[in-house]
Formats: sequence, structure tokens, C-alpha cells
Amino acid sequence: MRIYIPNHYVMKQPKWITRIEALNHASKGYWVDRGWNKEAYPQIQAIIDPIVPGTTVTGPLSIGGIAWAGDRGIRKVEVQVNGGAWTEAKLLLPPPGPLTWVLWRYDWLRRPGHHTFRVRATDGTGRLQPARSAEPYPDGATSYHMVSISL
Repeated sequence: MRIYIPNHYVMKQPKWITRIEALNHASKGYWVDRGWNKEAYPQIQAIIDPIVPGTTVTGPLSIGGIAWAGDRGIRKVEVQVNGGAWTEAKLLLPPPGPLTWVLWRYDWLRRPGHHTFRVRATDGTGRLQPARSAEPYPDGATSYHMVSISL
């Protein structure tokens, strides 16, 4: 048997349940006892899908990826090229449900040289993805995803 608890990180998802024990007191659980966040709600995240090495591009270069924010959904995704202004990407198909990823795409007029793309998302409540880089422990990883390419 397996339990799925929507809108929580994997540490809240028991894998293979071999027994269930009733307690007469509150219990934090295995991961919380080890310092992980009690709630484990997903952070706002947007990532850039890898660009396949050796891809021949003529015309605009489509940069795309996924974004998610748990049950808060995604309001918008923005892309920054070479440290310039943030530009809104196009959200593709509407997500089939509130807990699913959102697909996005940004068409960029390519130029020869080395280029760095960063992406960030805004959730359905208007909260912007944190720019600061944080490790997964204890609340889930954060930062803007970055990809560099040379053309």
C-alpha cells in the first residue's frame, strides 16, 4: 500500500506501508524529527528544459520548460537573457488540475555568442519565486534556474 498526500514534498509521502499504528498523542514524524519543515509545501519553481547539444536553429530559438507551485498554481513565468529585463513567457496549455505543472515557452531572436537565460515564476497568489539560492533542507530548494548556451 502507498499513500499520496497532495500538495506536499516527497518526505510527506510514505512509500511502502507495512503497518499502521494508532497513537494517543501527536507525533511529528520521521522527517520532522530530523529537522525538515513540518508543512513541506512546494516552493515556487520554474525550470528551463535542456537545449539538445548540436541542435541546428534557424530563426527564433524557443526556450521552454515547466513551472509549479503546489495548489497555488502559476500566474506567470518570466525569462531574463544576459542579465537584461525580465520578459513574460507564454504559458502553454492550461494545466489539467491545480496540482500539475505548467508548460511555458519563450521565443528569442537568437544572436551569435554566449548567452545566459534565467527563469522565474509567480504563483497564483502573486508571490514571486525566491531569487535566493537555498538547499533542499529544510524547506525545499529555491533560486532562479539558469542555463547558458553558445551559438
